[in-house]
Amino acid sequence: MPGSASDGMAAGTSGALSYRPEVDGLRAIAVLAVVFYHAHLGITGGFVGVDLFFVISGYLITSLILRDLEKGSFSLADFWERRVRRIFPALGVMVLLTLLLGGGMFFISIERYADLGKSAVAQVFMMSNIYFWRTIGYFTGSAEEKPLMHTWSLAVEEQFYLLVPIILLVLFRFWRDRPDRKMLLFKLFSWGIAGSLAFSAIMLSSRDAGFAFYLLPTRAWELLCGSLLSVMPSALHPRRRIVGEVISWIGLAAILGSVFYYRKDMVFPGPAALLPCLGAAFVILGTNTREGGLPIVGRILSWKPMVFIGLISYSLYLWHWPLLVYFDLWSFAGKSSIQARAGVIVLAFVLALLSWRYVETPFRKKRLAKSRRAIFAFGLATSAVVLLLGFALIQIGHYPALFPKVVYANKLASQDKGIRLSTKIADVKAGRGYRFGFQDHRETPADLLVWGDSHAMQTLVAFDGLCREYRLKGVAFASSSTTPLLGAGYSPEQARRADLADAIVEYIRQNRIRHIVLAARWERDEAINPTLFLEAMTRTVAALRELDCTVWVVMSVPTPGIYVTSYIVRKSVFSVSDPFTMPDMETHRRRNEPLYQAARELDAHFIDPAPVFLDKDTGTFRYEVDGISLYWDRSHITSRAARMFLEPLFRREMSAVWKRSPALQEISQHQ
Repeated sequence: MPGSASDGMAAGTSGALSYRPEVDGLRAIAVLAVVFYHAHLGITGGFVGVDLFFVISGYLITSLILRDLEKGSFSLADFWERRVRRIFPALGVMVLLTLLLGGGMFFISIERYADLGKSAVAQVFMMSNIYFWRTIGYFTGSAEEKPLMHTWSLAVEEQFYLLVPIILLVLFRFWRDRPDRKMLLFKLFSWGIAGSLAFSAIMLSSRDAGFAFYLLPTRAWELLCGSLLSVMPSALHPRRRIVGEVISWIGLAAILGSVFYYRKDMVFPGPAALLPCLGAAFVILGTNTREGGLPIVGRILSWKPMVFIGLISYSLYLWHWPLLVYFDLWSFAGKSSIQARAGVIVLAFVLALLSWRYVETPFRKKRLAKSRRAIFAFGLATSAVVLLLGFALIQIGHYPALFPKVVYANKLASQDKGIRLSTKIADVKAGRGYRFGFQDHRETPADLLVWGDSHAMQTLVAFDGLCREYRLKGVAFASSSTTPLLGAGYSPEQARRADLADAIVEYIRQNRIRHIVLAARWERDEAINPTLFLEAMTRTVAALRELDCTVWVVMSVPTPGIYVTSYIVRKSVFSVSDPFTMPDMETHRRRNEPLYQAARELDAHFIDPAPVFLDKDTGTFRYEVDGISLYWDRSHITSRAARMFLEPLFRREMSAVWKRSPALQEISQHQ
């Protein structure tokens, strides 16, 4: 968390505590990377700024604790008082204003009230990282919708601050007479880093990437990298300036390389986080020498504007994210101009400066809440108010009478998400698919299998009705961001799902399922190679045809790219006209060109939903019927839309083939 530790105070080469302005400069790089990344201002790997913060915080906090332990003056009450003074005032003001602002702005999207309230409550109990781990995903909304999303990293550090001082206090008392206790801590931290990093890699490989991203056990190694620096034997510190120069330049290069060349679709954190974390550690270590003067990297980072940004980095981190979320909510600014997003960041800087000057500094320097009792009382009072507002927001959406009909109708549309699945390899091997259509008590294999991602899930209510009509048994295997294709080469995401695809094809072979539906959001993005994508589609269709399967491919529904529910409410209630139109057929076809090419070349039945969504009068796609959204987010259609548009389409396209199928006729007669 930026600025959560005492600003730039850490052990020098002699072990004495001194101010290191270059550490504040390093904090400036971290916060600028995060802010520019979130504002989509060209920093593709800016998310690693959080990893830099973790290393810095681990270094500073552990140094402060060890200083007091060595002096025999450490007190848990003193330590936590300093943490409360440093963290709670600015955080409390930000959360309260975010809740108040959200209470007004979310009127156009009341389904977000409960999420905002729950995230605020979780933050009070220092568990927001756990809350977001449990709720972030396709069916609960993306991070870009959540104004308090960024508090997950604060929770990680707060949990670290609760555990580490107690552990160090116990160890110091246990090793009171050991002259080598710092070396013992060095070894302990080293083992902690290895264990936490290995656990992070295991969780990523087991496809619980959310656990690896949000939770302390898989992030602790990053904080411990900083802790390791605080107990590093003096023999490992650079004594000569030239050594410090080399180490610090290597560190800065590693940081900048990850900031500018990492991408959001890479497997992260895990081993990939080593580069920025080691970079931060190298900069801290390399600039921690004064023989012959401060190394060049240290002088760059000690430049006064950099140091100043580092000083306000905590408040800047706190304010930038809710401002960006509310800006997007109100302006539907997913494709907003660079100037508009830059303007939001300028406002964030202004609020950060005010917060640092009038909130952070007075509390930290005890000009406000001077006694320990006063600051703890302030923290409890602030938490109580946040809890009260949070619980109120959780409840408010349950009272339809408070809102115009169009608001509540679109709230219900936003919740009309249909079937939710998260298929894992173990589910496939055990045959634990989602069953739909005609069902009896006989344990016979399914007649039709739906395979795909969250866009396949939105077709299930339509297939359920159709299969009931034809007395066919259906089974579905689907998981978010899981394109139903064999092969791992065409996108980084698919590389993590290749084993699941192989397992599903083996299930089809063993159960002799003859009708296979592949459904997904097929639209291209910058991470997908169209040539390799077509090869994967060809390979998949060929493999299924070899199993004597009839292959159906449900093509992408038109994608609005905005939260249609919010847009309809804003337009209806506030009479605000926005420059939004659904894409036309030409744009939709261009986005899906690799799939249209596959439809021309492959031995499969391709079903295109786009024409049934097209409004022939306007030449664009429908996004609402009777003032109620057909989409529950930026791309997924509601169950209502699936029944209205997809079920008749599937009946028309598939029944012609099924009526000619002797096998299906025989099944229908016997069932």
